[in-house]
Amino acid sequence: MEQIIFAVIVVSAIGFVAGLGLAIASKVMAVPVDERAEKIQEILPGANCGSCGFSGCSGYAGALSKGETTNTALCNPGGNEVSKLIAEIMGLNAGEVKPSAAVVLCQGNNRNASKKLDYSGVLSCKMANQLFGGPKDCIYGCIGCMRCVKACESGAVTVTNFCAKVDYDKCIGCGRCAEVCTMKCINLVDLNKIVSRVV
Repeated sequence: MEQIIFAVIVVSAIGFVAGLGLAIASKVMAVPVDERAEKIQEILPGANCGSCGFSGCSGYAGALSKGETTNTALCNPGGNEVSKLIAEIMGLNAGEVKPSAAVVLCQGNNRNASKKLDYSGVLSCKMANQLFGGPKDCIYGCIGCMRCVKACESGAVTVTNFCAKVDYDKCIGCGRCAEVCTMKCINLVDLNKIVSRVV
């Protein structure tokens, strides 16, 4: 009976010491929380696209809270509404976000650029063009490799007739499609200029 009581006491003592050690360690090793950065990150859209020039939404929020940037208008997917909310948190003047969208510069679909071979290799325009200058007569344009489609999380990019197309109603202007396009056929352009040309 005494052995059982002794074992219970020892286990309880170990548990108490371990708990006390963890409590002290949590205080000593606690990472300070930047409340402003957390508030900013909550209002950002969470696209983590990097179009702001920082490593995703958390990077942008951290840069704002540390004063590394005072530009509240770097989040294209969030637009002017997010810019105003950031300005309120930081006590800054809200910058104006110029809405932009991805534009496919190539119009070389299978009706405009004739096909010279069937390519079935790695899905990359750059790789395809190393084989006899690519599957189309035009060696500079889009061949519909689908990299931009896979990169677009908003579903704005599709490939029709072997050429990428952008739905401006869905495009959030994150620029991921432009980043992955090895032929540099996609650029981010001021949305107002695009609309005025379309109209």
